Amino acid sequence: MTSLSATAVGKPRKVVILLCDGTVGLDAMGPAQAFHEARGADGQRLYSIIFASPTGGEVALDCGAVIVSCRLYDIDVDAIDTLLVPGADDGFAALNDTRLLDWLRTANSRVRRIGSICIGAFLLAETGLLDGGMAVTHWRWCDQLRARFPNVTVLPDQIYVRSNNVWTSAGVTAGIDMSLAMIEADHGRSLALKIARMLVVFLRRPGNQSQVSAPLLAESRDQAGTFDALLVWINDNIAERLDIDTLAARMGMSPRNFARLFGKHVGDTPANMIRKIRLERARQMLENTTHRIVAVANQCGFRDVETMRRVFRRELGTAPEDYREIFSTAARAFPCSPEPP
Repeated sequence: MTSLSATAVGKPRKVVILLCDGTVGLDAMGPAQAFHEARGADGQRLYSIIFASPTGGEVALDCGAVIVSCRLYDIDVDAIDTLLVPGADDGFAALNDTRLLDWLRTANSRVRRIGSICIGAFLLAETGLLDGGMAVTHWRWCDQLRARFPNVTVLPDQIYVRSNNVWTSAGVTAGIDMSLAMIEADHGRSLALKIARMLVVFLRRPGNQSQVSAPLLAESRDQAGTFDALLVWINDNIAERLDIDTLAARMGMSPRNFARLFGKHVGDTPANMIRKIRLERARQMLENTTHRIVAVANQCGFRDVETMRRVFRRELGTAPEDYREIFSTAARAFPCSPEPP
């Protein structure tokens, strides 16, 4: 599992996860578990996991767990297939570690794929690996990443981004989404779906899915709270016809002035925001109820089932029926006996 020799043909691909004291537990262990579950048709594991740190030895994660790590600089860089850089409580301290930064720059030209989780993106950006490309980090840190590294295009609404061989993700559970996408790129959707079911997660949230729920995101952007009450009303009346005349009348505004101020304060058009809220409500109903698809469409305010299907395919890359199937299958995973090792 922690062999440092070069990977031979047919051997598991080596995934190195860089740790430091205070590394966020789920940032590191979520991707590790996803890669660990990947097996070929013969039952052999397709990836081997190496936890590494600059000094080697015991590393305390933020949750209190202690991991025994290999010394990063003892690893044969050419043996690494995928290098992952999670976030940490004091992850910014690593930005001053010149030896680590130099090692990462060297690794970039010799490792097939590099990925970051949460504020691990700052470490990649500090090396210059993200210059001229697109990236994301946890929503809390997107503005700081953009300000500190102006040569990086930060996409704050996405949960993971691929820019050539460098991947970045929003953090915590988004690291699992990114790992599943990597596994799918390597071995196909069928295997990634099997792993998602084992982990009881949705395969797979597309990278362009928002990090934050639509109403919450809107309220956080509207710092003056101008449209807070309206957003609550929309959420409570999502099945109704919500045209711009209706919304403007509730706010005591002309439709033109309402659309202008809504865009200014919320950062989106009323139609787009309503579509996002409807999609979010439909996902919740498909996950948590057994209502027929047509009933879900009606209760969420879609004009008809086909309209809902188009929104699902455009925004999530899947149909409502398939979305539900993934969750219903996953829900039955726990009672099943585990596969033999």
